Amino acid sequence: MTIYEEVIDSLCLDISLAINTYIESRREQAIIEIEEGLARPEIIVEIIKSIDENTRKMPLIVSINGECLTTVDELLRIGNEPSTVYSNCDAIQLCRVDEHGNFIRS
Repeated sequence: MTIYEEVIDSLCLDISLAINTYIESRREQAIIEIEEGLARPEIIVEIIKSIDENTRKMPLIVSINGECLTTVDELLRIGNEPSTVYSNCDAIQLCRVDEHGNFIRS
């Protein structure tokens, strides 16, 4: 149980730090840096969306060890064509993008 608690504590700390960094930068950046180990990066995007009304023309992006990911919702919000978005994202609606929100082909 102790190992499990340590993993959860570490993950919660990483998420909290990422959210705090985003809030402090106040919309200056749309990339949220996370350490490895977060299996569901879309959770970060949803938390940020609930805190902050994002009106940027760039999607919120979660960067995990240099790999940039965003969600289908974010790409649709900024005006991408649904057919393009769904054809470039995976089954759990995560999309690999570059730091500018452009698709990266698998």
